Amino acid sequence: MVLAALCLGLSGLTARTTTGNLLQNPAFADGDGDGFPDGWTPYPPGDGDTRIIAPATGGGIVFKDNDKNSGLGIEQWVPVQEGLRYTASADISGTGVTLNIFFVAKKLVRAGDLNKVKLSSKSARTAAGARTEVVAVAPAGATWAKIWFYCPKAGIADAVIRDAALTSATLSPSEVAAAAPAPAAAPAVSAPSGPVPQGNLLKNPVFADADGDGTPDGWNPYPPGNGDTLVLAPAPGGGLVFKDNDKNNGLGIEQWVPVQEGLNYTASAEVAGNGGVSLVLIFAPSIPNRPGDLKKIQLADKSARAAAGQPSTVPAIAPAGAKWVKVWLYSPKVGVTDVVIKQASLVASVPSVAAVNAATAAAAVAARPLPPGLASVIDFETGDLSQAHMGKAEGGDVTVITAAEGPVREGKYSARIAIKADKHRAEVPGYRSGAYGVARYGWSIYIPKEFDAQTFFSIITQWHSWGTGRESPKDGGPPTCMNISKGKLHLKLLAQGDDGWTSKATYLDICAVDEMRGRWNDFVMEVNWQGPGKGGWLKLYKDGKLAIDYKGTTWYDDKDKGPYFKFGTYKGGGKWRGTEEGAILYVDAARMALGEQSTCKMVDPAAYAPRPVRE
Repeated sequence: MVLAALCLGLSGLTARTTTGNLLQNPAFADGDGDGFPDGWTPYPPGDGDTRIIAPATGGGIVFKDNDKNSGLGIEQWVPVQEGLRYTASADISGTGVTLNIFFVAKKLVRAGDLNKVKLSSKSARTAAGARTEVVAVAPAGATWAKIWFYCPKAGIADAVIRDAALTSATLSPSEVAAAAPAPAAAPAVSAPSGPVPQGNLLKNPVFADADGDGTPDGWNPYPPGNGDTLVLAPAPGGGLVFKDNDKNNGLGIEQWVPVQEGLNYTASAEVAGNGGVSLVLIFAPSIPNRPGDLKKIQLADKSARAAAGQPSTVPAIAPAGAKWVKVWLYSPKVGVTDVVIKQASLVASVPSVAAVNAATAAAAVAARPLPPGLASVIDFETGDLSQAHMGKAEGGDVTVITAAEGPVREGKYSARIAIKADKHRAEVPGYRSGAYGVARYGWSIYIPKEFDAQTFFSIITQWHSWGTGRESPKDGGPPTCMNISKGKLHLKLLAQGDDGWTSKATYLDICAVDEMRGRWNDFVMEVNWQGPGKGGWLKLYKDGKLAIDYKGTTWYDDKDKGPYFKFGTYKGGGKWRGTEEGAILYVDAARMALGEQSTCKMVDPAAYAPRPVRE
């Protein structure tokens, strides 16, 4: 699901305008005589020679950069309120200076981390003969703004900056309407523009290494192996050894293939060994210069698990504007696998009318804007898993179903979660909150009468700490989660302990599982993610009634990202050997809202469909 770029919670806006100039020392005075304006920080700093920031005659600052190998800047951090309009401005005479405003959830410890955690940004270049101005609305979760006058490494600047200002204002009704995310254009399915290519479109589908460089000809390793815990190598008898024993790094191999929009492309892979890999198709208008830029330009993607003894296929129609598709065999950071990929293929065909109609309808649903204030929605109303993070499930058997196939909480679809006896995980991953601050989550879970709540634990919802910055200390168990064990539903809150960099688990009872059987159970959790002594709190509501009211530490210090939500079933490291019937449940109606201006109603399933009663 594509996150809305502007999640304001405008319907519940209560923030008040702060009057006057919010900047300290807007005239850039140097009262303490240290050669630098009070209240401002140099970043990147000058050197007094080719890069100079100094008091200007008549007030303001001289901003001069004659070094194309280094940037120059001056910044100030200002507290802000989400949902207000902020206007940054300055009189800038000369050239080469950019005025920027960045919104973040937490003031940074390291300046270089800004692009990792920024919620939104906006900038303007020097306006000749006019006051330079940047106008931006603080998004949901924003508590700080960085005002930054900057000349990049490759730039040259020679300017004087005077009379800087930052003001705030409440949005007018027309601005509220304009700020709501506009519907994104659905990637239309076009008629093919030429003849259908024949045969296998992949170069070297059996992964031969004719030039002996250790990498299959025509393929590119991404992420690459290291020859030890991460191995991509020719296999005896043909194919590719694909071995990932490193849970901290991913492994993959890719090939870009030209495509025609409107044609159906089907990728497949044959795998042998222990485990499997993800087989992914990603359509784009061009091949990015850097692999990390793909997310910025990709038009559509689809994936499936290719496991040993289970040949996998991924069919997808190339959307409008698609010129290339990336065929990617991939094991993520947390994955472990040891397989041989014997062969792969990509074939093209003219899609059926039914397939075109289905793809067009799904694209239109996926392109709907998020309601104001929501940061993510996973309600399965696309008819597939495209709203989930990376558009796919983690682990075992997750199937999007209709009301004719099983219980549905709202709309037309829900997801069925099942685990077979040789598996231990089947979850739908969601999205992260900001590193710190208020987040609200709503979701619904259906527990069948046959669900086994006694013989083995089941984690049915998690707020996972993986990939959030400094690695959290382990306690031998899962992160913050809702857990079914011995007939009871509990919340485990895992957060920083009282004695330095340690972890402390707090266990809180919610209800007996028998109360949940045979019906949908609605949950709303609102939490202030904070480290020790920072005012953290957590409240959990079940079916509209307060079940947990906790005050204290909820998170860790030294994080640059928040936890990510996921729901489904997790039963540990492969020890579970129960029956599939005892491990089936259903999930639906997951929403996340961020920031103090968000409300429980924004995420409560009952706000979107009446709460059903026990069957």
